[in-house]
Amino acid sequence: MKNTLDQLAVWLKRFEREYAAQSAAAAAGSSSPLAGKLHINIERSLWSKLLGEPLGQYYAPRPDPARQICFQLRIQLFCGEHFPLCAAPLQRFVFPDFGLTLLPSLFGARLIYREEIEPAWENKALIGDDGKLPACLPDFEHSGLMPNALDCFRRMRELLGAEWQIGFPDWCRGPLGTTAYLRGDENMLTDLLTDPGFARRVMEYALRARFDWLNKRARFLGQNSPGPAVLFNDDVSAGNLSPQTYRKQVFPHEKQCHEFHEGRIGYHSCGNLTPFLKDIRSLGPLEFFHVSPWTDLDEAVKVFHPDTRLFVALHPMRDVLGATGGETRKRLRTIRERCSGGPFTVLMTELMSCGAPAEDLAAIQRAVEIAAEVLC
Repeated sequence: MKNTLDQLAVWLKRFEREYAAQSAAAAAGSSSPLAGKLHINIERSLWSKLLGEPLGQYYAPRPDPARQICFQLRIQLFCGEHFPLCAAPLQRFVFPDFGLTLLPSLFGARLIYREEIEPAWENKALIGDDGKLPACLPDFEHSGLMPNALDCFRRMRELLGAEWQIGFPDWCRGPLGTTAYLRGDENMLTDLLTDPGFARRVMEYALRARFDWLNKRARFLGQNSPGPAVLFNDDVSAGNLSPQTYRKQVFPHEKQCHEFHEGRIGYHSCGNLTPFLKDIRSLGPLEFFHVSPWTDLDEAVKVFHPDTRLFVALHPMRDVLGATGGETRKRLRTIRERCSGGPFTVLMTELMSCGAPAEDLAAIQRAVEIAAEVLC
């Protein structure tokens, strides 16, 4: 711990120096030319190699808050140095990071920790075929990793003081994604076809757990309501569901989420949402709609523009890491032309370690430079 506290002092000093310089530049009217037009999200597996930080230490079940703060500060500083055309302004913001393990841990899933990649959970049915649901909802203070999350939050606040905003993990998964923790992916998709009544009861339990946890999260953070949310719905995809199954058995529960968050939700899926576009649009106003490389962009534009911002994702390999400059440029021009009638942001996400870190970095930098040519 002492060593990480020493490191924290060094990185905080550098961060504050850069933060002051950036604030002065912003006051003089300087900003990143791609701000709002391009967003980059590098996966933790690649960040681990770029920063030389083993994920096994960063993602410990009981994380060292100083280590997590250092890692997150270094990411912000690295982006400002290596992606100046699109880097977000430095923010005095950090958060306890458990990857995707916090939610499954609430239901008792066995977690799997690895050195090179993010931790995962065992894809095993926690609710059996006997139809018995858990007697209780997850406990905000005591279930799964929650004691560690609350402890890390408090210790981060102690280390950084009042000028810093300490975020807290959110309930990011949509209704269908949450049920996958409870029944396992394949079991739940099978239930939707063979035992829709049971599937509905599992999803209703998942929603009760979500709403109860989010209300308690809001109270813990001193907020009047849970606020806006993003529904991460990767399980909602044409490869998993028919339009009829989605409309009858998934959509009503997403509608409840939309109402719970008072219409302030963004809709994300890395799958193919083309057959569901009109149904999703009927949820009501959305903060944004995510268009994956597998969703038909033209159809998404017809349904959601001009009143909904589209987050249009590049394919991480075909358009960025494994692409020639010409291929990246062609795809960006297509997006610009198709989306010209409404608001849109290009996403360069799911960027994982594919080769030597220096080569991956160079490929991302090249794509950013091309984006500046095409989108600005």
